[in-house]
Amino acid sequence: MTKGVPRIGDLVFTQAKHGGPFLVVAVYADQQTVDLRPVKPGKQMNFTDRGVPWSTLRFADEEDASQVAARIVKEATEQ
Repeated sequence: MTKGVPRIGDLVFTQAKHGGPFLVVAVYADQQTVDLRPVKPGKQMNFTDRGVPWSTLRFADEEDASQVAARIVKEATEQ
């Protein structure tokens, strides 16, 4: 699903249980994994999801703005 190599600072979503949005905080090219930190308001900001495969990522710019907004609102109301 990833169209390119993620970089530190990229805003991404995952297909895994968490959804997103997340900020890429570390990149491991040899293992093709990243560490992610949630950027949702109300979430514990020191939580880091480690070793997430690139294949599960979708860059925020791959979704149009309405999809991003709808996803954030949906996830915020589910908590």
